[in-house]
Order: sequence, then C-alpha cells, then structure tokens
Amino acid sequence: MKAYRNTFMKSYAFLSLFHLSLAEDDFLCPLQSFVPFSMGGGSYGYSHMAAALLAIDDFNTRDSAVVPELESQIYQDCSVYIPESEFAVYDVSEPNIIPKLLVGRKSTCSSPPCAIVGPYASPPTIESSVIANAWDIPVITHGAEDPNLSGKKHPTVFRSCVNVHAMGEAIVQFLRSKGRTDFLGGLFRSGDYGIDSMEAIRSAAEESDGGLGFPHINVQKISPPFPGDSNEVNSIGYAMNQLKKSSYRTIFLALDVVSEGMLSWIADAAEEYQMNGG
Repeated sequence: MKAYRNTFMKSYAFLSLFHLSLAEDDFLCPLQSFVPFSMGGGSYGYSHMAAALLAIDDFNTRDSAVVPELESQIYQDCSVYIPESEFAVYDVSEPNIIPKLLVGRKSTCSSPPCAIVGPYASPPTIESSVIANAWDIPVITHGAEDPNLSGKKHPTVFRSCVNVHAMGEAIVQFLRSKGRTDFLGGLFRSGDYGIDSMEAIRSAAEESDGGLGFPHINVQKISPPFPGDSNEVNSIGYAMNQLKKSSYRTIFLALDVVSEGMLSWIADAAEEYQMNGG
C-alpha cells in the first residue's frame, strides 16, 4: 500500500499541474512510465508499474479510497483523463537510456509530452531533467534524493520525497530520541548515493547540539565483492571489524540498493565478530 500511495502521489502531483493551466475541454494525457526493472531482481519495476496502473484507474474514476484529495472539487471538475491503452513502460536500469527513449518516443507521437512521470532514482531523474528543461515540462519523481535536484540546475524537477540532507537530519533526530548519541558507526557503499547519504548523516550528527551531540563517529566504505574476511579492505568483514575495534553502539547503513543477500552478509559479520550484544 505504501508503494502504491507513493507512486500514486507522483501521478497526483503531476496531474495537479494540468488543472492549473488547461482549458475546460477534455484532455487526454498519455503517460510514459520509467521504472527500474533490473533493480531488486525486477521486483522494484513490477511493483512500481502495478502501482502506476492502479493509480491511473483511481484517478480516472476519481476513487478517493487511497488518496482522499481526489474527493476535492478541483479534481472532481478536472477534465484530465489518462488512457490506459497508451500507457507505455520502459526499463531505465541502463545508464543514459532515458534521453534516447524520450526523444524517440516524442518523434513518434502526434503531440509532445506534457510531463515526465518518474523515474525513481537520482541518476535517471537527472537525465530526464535535461530533456524536460529543453521541452519546458516538469519531471515528477518519488524516489530521487540527490540534494542537487533541489537547486537551480534542475528547475523542472518536482519530487514527493525528501533529499538526503533532510533524511540525515531525520535519522539523527531519531537516534537522539533513543539516546543513541555515543559511538556511532556507519557503513556506506561506494557510489554517489552511498557517499551523499553517509555525508548527510555524518554532517547532521556532527552539527547536533553545537557539535557535541555525537562525539565519536566512524564510517567505513564497502565495495564489491562485498563478503570477505577482516583482511580484505572495503569488504563487509573488514568494515565491521574496524567498527568493532573503534568501539560502536549504533551502526547505520547508507546503501543505494539493500538486497537480502547484503543484509545477510552484514548480519553474518556482526555475528562472527560478536557485535550483537546490544
């Protein structure tokens, strides 16, 4: 239900733009969905696609069971309709594929797109933003957390999620509410998302209480291949052993993709180095 609501709110925010600028005549709005079919063994892509189809049906019928805002008069009077028969879905797991898909799709359509709905992650959203800026249309995303997307470089991007800086502050507030302010450890995966997330959490922790909130912070990078013993630098085993040596009480994870296998490796390392004592 949460994934459905998130994806619906993506479409909901996108369609709000239409009502502010369209005439009262009926308006057909074909949607193009960009989903990560290659993430999480395909589960991400299929769940996003299913949620989008449910959202389209609810919007067309103005069914407010999931999104109560559809009961408002502004949506009851809205003339926008999304034809399900023209709903196109693309896999955007391949880097730099979105500009090609968008330009190719536009060349075969009788009218230019009025918005780009999605995609989910930051890199394809940035790719979409370049095209959207040239076409002067909005990009709506519900998962891109790159803080740069909030700046002047990407003025057409709108999102229903927070950026990593806000996420870091929220995590630190939660840790403080639980009294977990001493000996904070972290694992982050190499790559833009992992680095940005780790920096956001660490910066928020270091600035907490005038710099006195988290006196001991230690972060460790992990890189493929992830499993390994304590002698393989950047392996999960090595990182967890380093955290144990430096003292720890709470460990946060800053990972772009959290697979069941990766969590199992981290849990196995914690068990091997006797780090589960509370």
